[in-house]
Amino acid sequence: MWGSAGSGPGEFNLPWGVGTDGQSNVYVADWRNDRVQKFSPEGEHLLTVGSSGSNEGQLKRPASVGLDDEGVIYVADWGNDRVSIFSPEGYPHATLIGDADMSKWGAEFLAANTDLTEGRKIMADGTPEKRFWGPTAVEVDEHGRVLVVDSCRHRIQIYDRRSE
Repeated sequence: MWGSAGSGPGEFNLPWGVGTDGQSNVYVADWRNDRVQKFSPEGEHLLTVGSSGSNEGQLKRPASVGLDDEGVIYVADWGNDRVSIFSPEGYPHATLIGDADMSKWGAEFLAANTDLTEGRKIMADGTPEKRFWGPTAVEVDEHGRVLVVDSCRHRIQIYDRRSE
């Protein structure tokens, strides 16, 4: 156990998601401080990733942290409706904003909510449904796939990072 309330290194304001890398370092999504902190297995603060905002490299209510086998950091950036990707050193690397078709469950949800269905008729191409809406979790599996829980859209979007 480590940490205390606050905004300095090793302090938290509503820690949310936790991830680990291949060296057993621990990454904590620090929700209200809009950052991710990296700790050694013994709890020594090693790195802070992100700051408050919506620009590249900034976070707004990070909910989850996933890591690949190369140490790349994937953050479910809930408040910015995206997955922010950082290098192992904490530099902004890329962003995923979502690009999926509507899920079977999403279609059922809309069918059961006629007000939403009526509101969608003004959309020409359905682009908003392709995008993330409050992603709550991100994981990277042993095959290099990035799985993003897109809870407000009732689906999981899957990316194969090794196919790019």
